[in-house]
Amino acid sequence: VLDHKNLHAPVKQGRCAACHQPHAGDLPNLLKADTEKLCATCHKDIVKGDVVHKPAQGKGACLSCHDPHGAEGPKLLKKPLSELCYSCHDRKDAYQNVHPPVDQGECTSCHNPHAGPPALLLAASPAALCGSCHDLKEAALLGKHLGIALDKADCTGCHDPHSSTEKRLLLQNLHPPVTEDCGSCHEKSGAGGQVKLTAKPPDLCLTCHDGLKAPASGAKVHAPFARGECLSCHKPHGSPYPPMLVEPPERLCVQCHSDKAKPSLAWVHKPFGEKKCIQCHAPHFAKGSALTVKQGGDLCLTCHQDIAAAVKAKFAHAPAASGECSTCHLPHEGKLAKGLVSPPAELCASCHDIGELKAKHKGYPVTAMLCITCHDPHGSDQG
Repeated sequence: VLDHKNLHAPVKQGRCAACHQPHAGDLPNLLKADTEKLCATCHKDIVKGDVVHKPAQGKGACLSCHDPHGAEGPKLLKKPLSELCYSCHDRKDAYQNVHPPVDQGECTSCHNPHAGPPALLLAASPAALCGSCHDLKEAALLGKHLGIALDKADCTGCHDPHSSTEKRLLLQNLHPPVTEDCGSCHEKSGAGGQVKLTAKPPDLCLTCHDGLKAPASGAKVHAPFARGECLSCHKPHGSPYPPMLVEPPERLCVQCHSDKAKPSLAWVHKPFGEKKCIQCHAPHFAKGSALTVKQGGDLCLTCHQDIAAAVKAKFAHAPAASGECSTCHLPHEGKLAKGLVSPPAELCASCHDIGELKAKHKGYPVTAMLCITCHDPHGSDQG
């Protein structure tokens, strides 16, 4: 224990009893308290913040990264800093051009390892972090950015903070005007360095995206798009999430549609469970009342090929043949198998007259049975 280059202060001072009971105790290693409580007796404010880093949460959390007695590296880390981070996080130095702090394994230059604000546990705002190495008032740098006040900018809107295939760490998925001509959207800034646009969204966006100008008559329009709030969903310069989304689709949609954030019922439709909202819904406008990319059965049958074949059979069930899938099935989740809106016997009886059913089945207790034991609910060549 004492051979390490860096020793924990109580160890170095020979104060073993600061952490351990000398004779007996209820906890492993004769500890006086659970690890997180024991560490907090000295390191009181280390995990204070809006969000606590997962390795710093719960019993024994500190020991995920730190050796309690000694280590060769600083901060009693069990491994070099970047190795520790990459044991949970994907590598951030994967591309040709790597940001020097990343290349040198200095993750904590920008991120707080214990707790911090919700935005990636950053130690400061992006502009403040970038300004700690880059002179944001340098004339040449300002000139490249049309004189915009960079100390108020979000540098990560155009630059990847870790690594990129592009020069100057530009994002790989960039809005074309960023690489072609910033003047397409921006005028030179005024004396105060404020951002000036050649026009306001959505008019500015629609100068290029003219296919979105005129939704078809009677189309259902997504509320943010109807209000011209392009930047509610899209970033103007670049994003790792095509098409220039502010968040991955699975996180973006539920910011408004919070009731769809987490499936809670027994049956979950696969696209819904995987948060593939745009597989079924159009993000801007569509003919369907729920912004569906296709209408009725045409949408469902793009995936359910077996049912597409069944409805072409000699005898097709009327709701299935007419594309009224929602007559029997829920689109997102439900309590019953296959997303049925009610138990099979109840569902069938909602359309089929019980008296007629009893007559045709010669007194057989049809209302107590599972109709699909004998009948295909979509279609069959059997009469």
